[in-house]
Amino acid sequence: MNTKHSPAFLMANLGSEVARLLSALEKGDKELSEDARNRSEKIIGEVVSSLETGPAKKEVRLLADVIEDFCASKRRYSVSPISLKQYFLPFALRVFN
Repeated sequence: MNTKHSPAFLMANLGSEVARLLSALEKGDKELSEDARNRSEKIIGEVVSSLETGPAKKEVRLLADVIEDFCASKRRYSVSPISLKQYFLPFALRVFN
C-alpha cells in the first residue's frame, strides 16, 4: 500500500528521525547515525516531492543542509541540537493533535 502523506506528517516523521540521528551522533554510534541519516535523506526527498511551492522546497533543502552539517567533521552552521529538535515541534503538534 502506497499512502500519500501530507508534508506536515512527513516533517513530523523527519523530526523523529533527526532526533534519532542526533542521539546516535552524541553517543558516537556510527552505524545508528548512518542509518538515521539515510532514513532522513529519504524522508527529505519525499517532503520535497510533496511540496508545491519553490520557497517551501528551498526551506527544506536548507534544512537538509543543516542536518547534513551535523554529520560533518567541520561544521559550517551554528545550529544547536536543541534548536533543530525545536524546529520540528510545530509539525508534530499539528499532526498528532
